[in-house]
Amino acid sequence: MLFPDLKSVNYIINNLLFITEKRRLLYVTDILDGEPTHRFEHLSCSLPGLLALGVHNLGLGLPLHDRELHLWAAQGLAYTCWMTYQDQISGLGPEEVQMEPWLSPTGETLGQWTAHVEEWERNGKKGDGPPGTKQTGKYEASPREREYVALRAWYLLRPEVYCTLMV
Repeated sequence: MLFPDLKSVNYIINNLLFITEKRRLLYVTDILDGEPTHRFEHLSCSLPGLLALGVHNLGLGLPLHDRELHLWAAQGLAYTCWMTYQDQISGLGPEEVQMEPWLSPTGETLGQWTAHVEEWERNGKKGDGPPGTKQTGKYEASPREREYVALRAWYLLRPEVYCTLMV
């Protein structure tokens, strides 16, 4: 099988995808002790291709809404990966960043991606696509405007990349 279990993918989409408040950068994160860490790792930049490959391989076996959701997630995540590259002087994406979570004044998480997508759908799907997928072109954000801080600013070209390319 070329794609992970669909339940796992849906869990990721429904529970681990968030957007930032201003730039609407879509990112995937981990859960630690039941709470999202809001850390986005460079290795997560393989997820957009995996999502698109899953849609391609499952084809019409995947309900239309799920196909759209998976492709929107792929588009938004790929864009965020590209932006993390564009934001760096070197042009190489940092290994790990700490995203600025979108929180209410009381600390409630407001950046859960699927909640924003559902609201966008309820409002008639207006605009340039679902939240977290709008591509604004090259956007040179100052470090204060990025909505993330590089925790490990270096870039690692990992051996698993070569293994994936050779298969």
